[in-house]
This record gives sequence, C-alpha cells and structure tokens, in this order.
Amino acid sequence: MIFVLICFFANGTLLTTLLNNYAILIVVFVVGISIMCALSCTTLHRKVPINYILLGIFTLCEAWVVGSASIQYNWIVVVEAASLTAAVSVAISLYAITTKTDYTIYAPMIFIACFVFIIAGIFAYNFGPTASLIFCVVGVLLFGFYLLIET
Repeated sequence: MIFVLICFFANGTLLTTLLNNYAILIVVFVVGISIMCALSCTTLHRKVPINYILLGIFTLCEAWVVGSASIQYNWIVVVEAASLTAAVSVAISLYAITTKTDYTIYAPMIFIACFVFIIAGIFAYNFGPTASLIFCVVGVLLFGFYLLIET
C-alpha cells in the first residue's frame, strides 16, 4: 500500500514513467507468475533461505503490478479501496478468530456465488458497467465470506 501511495505522489517523475511502461509490466508479471508456480509446484517453499527470497521478489512484483494498475485511477479512489479492503480484512479476521461457528460448510455455496460473480463481471465488461457500485459491494461481500471461511 505504501508503494501505491508513493506512486500517486510521484506524478511526472521517473517512477510514474516506469510504471506506465508496458514492457516492464509484462516482464514483472511473468516473473511474478513464474515465482508463484515455483513456490506452489515444487518444494522450494520448504527450503528456508530461498523461500524468503522468492517471497520477497514475488511481493515486489505484485506491488509493481498493483502500482501500475493503480496509477491509472484517481488517487482518492485507490486510497478508499485500500482502506476498505484493510478494514474488512481486519474485521473478518478478528471475527473468525473469536467465533466458535464453523463456516466451512458454506464453501460450495460461495463457489457458486463466485462463478455467478465472474459471469456478471464478463457481462458488465461487455455490455457496460451500469451497476458498478452494486457489483463492487457484492464482490466485497463475496470475497469477505471467502476470507471468513479460510480464516
């Protein structure tokens, strides 16, 4: 999040120019996907020095991708989205840690809701985002439930 905020206050600088460079973005994206596959599909995630190095590089790659996407929007919208995400994540995690209720039985229903959400996103992209606020709120609720189940 700090990286994204730095990007917004660096208007007209070298960092903004680099973030808008699509060649660098593609390289960073490919490196991030490669590291994710290496950590997920091999035993590198169990080897102590290399797993932290790969995790650090992956985090930097993801920060670059998020920064490149975020620089395209108004900084107020990005700060609002980041704040909402942080607040919801903390609240759901605290609730999941303190409750005795088992929410894992709802995983199939959440999968169906996610599938419907993806199809609605494709329709909204193709036919115009007429209800973007409702779509965003449903997305926050849906992935909030995912976080609750996983936590």
